[in-house]
Amino acid sequence: MNKDNDFNEKKYYRNQSILGLICAVLELLGGVALNSTMLLADGLHWLADSLNGIVSFLVAHFVQKNGRSKEDCIRKRGSNISIALLIAVVCLVIHDGMKHVIYPEKVDDRVIWVALLGLVVNLIQRYFHQRVPREHHHTITYRLYKLDLDSDILTSLGVVAGSILMRFSDKLDRIDGFFAVVIGLSITWSLCKQLKGGGGGHVH
Repeated sequence: MNKDNDFNEKKYYRNQSILGLICAVLELLGGVALNSTMLLADGLHWLADSLNGIVSFLVAHFVQKNGRSKEDCIRKRGSNISIALLIAVVCLVIHDGMKHVIYPEKVDDRVIWVALLGLVVNLIQRYFHQRVPREHHHTITYRLYKLDLDSDILTSLGVVAGSILMRFSDKLDRIDGFFAVVIGLSITWSLCKQLKGGGGGHVH
């Protein structure tokens, strides 16, 4: 991926989406099995970002098919779909998080291992995104996906921190809902940055 002419934008976003979807499914299943709202919240965030990756893949496909003349319009429409997905996730995450803050439930200690897996995958995805050729860095598709990955890393760190705290005492299970709300707020912060930085296909 070091050489510009070796980089396949469609294949890249497809592979990132597949990896993200696998992790999303693992976190969602782990959240249900281990009774962790923050893990479910992170899994939903993963799912939204994976769908964003699919949107990015489709954008790259249509840009390749229709030529550069319509690139700005296609990428902007793709970014709008990504933002709509994040808004839906924010509503679900904050609602569930608040419910479990008020009515906390016992969370399985093994949640930490699923949380660590999510963090490792996030870091791997971020590493490969940094290696995308610089000629693609100006596109809104690249920038929004980068913001998504940065937000993912922060939320995964929050899930790991929350799972560590809950291992110290059964009375700290309320933290599960609290960190789910934090994840929702983190997604909101990322969304605000997207809305502020979006609106055009290129940054010159």
